Amino acid sequence: MLVGVGRRALLRSVPRGQRILRSFSKGEIDGKIPSDLEQQTGRRLEELLAEQKGEVAFNRDPIVPTPDQGTKTNPILVPSAYNERVVGYEDPDCGQLVWFNLSKGPLHYIPDIDLYFKLYPVS
Repeated sequence: MLVGVGRRALLRSVPRGQRILRSFSKGEIDGKIPSDLEQQTGRRLEELLAEQKGEVAFNRDPIVPTPDQGTKTNPILVPSAYNERVVGYEDPDCGQLVWFNLSKGPLHYIPDIDLYFKLYPVS
């Protein structure tokens, strides 16, 4: 907001043909509201493009291990197409979700729940 000088007075001082409007999206230029796809970037854009192809880019389904999984010899296998994945578990003391990065390679031990996790690659 301009202080001291009225906005209208300032606009009147610039000829109508020379007024420049600031635009943040293509939609503002052509007068249309941009679609969700046109506004997205990064992983969300990757997810939307995969949905258009009928694919699932990021699986959000929970992994429910069998009772014998989670040991050092039989870790919970977490699928990922990347070298790293964010994994969450419910803290048994407070019921709160706790998140950690699971990297490709060594086992990851969580002392709160006494379980081992391992990332395994999928294509």
